[in-house]
Amino acid sequence: MDMDILLWLQETRLFLGPVIEEIVILISDIGGGALSLILPCIFYWLSDKKTGILLFFSFSLGNLANALIKMTACVYRPWIRDARIIPAPGGIRHARGYSFPSGHSQAASSEWLLLGWIRRHKAKWILPVSIGCVFLIMFSRCYLGYHTPQDVLTGFLVSIPLTAASVRLFNASGKGNRMHMLAGAAAAGILALIYFEVKSYPMDYDSGILRVDPEEMKLSAFEAVGYFLGVHAGWYLEEKYIRFAPAVTKRDRIFRMVTGLGGVLLAWLIIPLALENILAYKWYGLTRGFMTFFTAVYIVPLIFAKWEEHKNGKSSD
Repeated sequence: MDMDILLWLQETRLFLGPVIEEIVILISDIGGGALSLILPCIFYWLSDKKTGILLFFSFSLGNLANALIKMTACVYRPWIRDARIIPAPGGIRHARGYSFPSGHSQAASSEWLLLGWIRRHKAKWILPVSIGCVFLIMFSRCYLGYHTPQDVLTGFLVSIPLTAASVRLFNASGKGNRMHMLAGAAAAGILALIYFEVKSYPMDYDSGILRVDPEEMKLSAFEAVGYFLGVHAGWYLEEKYIRFAPAVTKRDRIFRMVTGLGGVLLAWLIIPLALENILAYKWYGLTRGFMTFFTAVYIVPLIFAKWEEHKNGKSSD
């Protein structure tokens, strides 16, 4: 039935043409990809620190769980399972490897549902709009032929208890529990890395070409561990040594956004690239994931704090 739905969506996509297809690719890439990384930063740095760190927590835990399920189930993409499926070429670079469950659907659900729930009392429209955004991204993954309905629904359903668990863990993380949480996160991350390394993977060939290379899949799996560890390490250090306050003035918000996104881009792209030829592919992924979220949660707030000290020192002179 999943393939029948995809084939019907494929006919619709081909009928509506490339312009609509490109719009849907943009929705899919931004809503379930880039925006999932930027959204927590906006709240954390600029307006609501608690909401921001909750979004980081929910995304990183959900992303790790998604990687664990993906690497366990090892379900091939729809076009590998059924030659009649023709995925949209424009965004296929983000649809490599295993299919089940959908990472984009999980990421969007982990953040947008949580944001809608947290902010539901401030504006009645936020929760339904958040739910609508999640289902739009889920639909886009099927419309483009990258996932089956089963993939996206599972990603959505898995995110709900994990998001609730993230909130409970955060609320339980009093001052005395933060070191225990960091130790628990480190242990979970190490166990996940060991699991990814020692488990067996299908080695199916098609015309002499390996359908999915497990070593390539380990890049995103190790990166998910890096995100998870980076959030917990960064949050522990920030709470212990900085405890910065969100920006108040418009000028401060602009400064923080430009500086913060520049720092995160540097951590995500430039620093790991310098290590790409030194580290194995999967360890490059771990480094990139860790540095990206550690920078967002700790290094960037440290820069904010030092700038505030410098600015206040000059004004007092």
